[in-house]
Amino acid sequence: MSVKGESFREIVQLRNRLNALFQEMLQPDGEEGPVPSYIWTPPADIFEEDDAYRVEMELPGVLLEDIRMSCRENILTVEGQHRIRREIDRENVQCMERYFGTFQRRLTFPMTLDGEAIQAEHRRGILNIRIPKGSARRRIEVT
Repeated sequence: MSVKGESFREIVQLRNRLNALFQEMLQPDGEEGPVPSYIWTPPADIFEEDDAYRVEMELPGVLLEDIRMSCRENILTVEGQHRIRREIDRENVQCMERYFGTFQRRLTFPMTLDGEAIQAEHRRGILNIRIPKGSARRRIEVT
């Protein structure tokens, strides 16, 4: 039985293999192009409360100082870097499934958010964010 998250992971892996294949076809000499072969998108759960949204994002192994957040209108952006904590000898690696490097996640909400009142806590690999709903701001044209 396939789990929803597993199917998505398989699609992402297929996309990555296809991207690598096309990159190799376009640049057969092995030069890396400007597009990274993989960008990690941390999984997130979003919950709506009466006056706020709550986001729980998995960031295992990511240190607090490597996480940045910004909010503009109805878009929350969480980005940062998952760093390798020790030197890895690539010749000795048998299997390496964890992703290290930069990540970014943009979450779009159906209404304006109060970016000034965001609260965030990072504990045990989970980033918990509470974003109060903002007032619906709209531009009024005077004629």
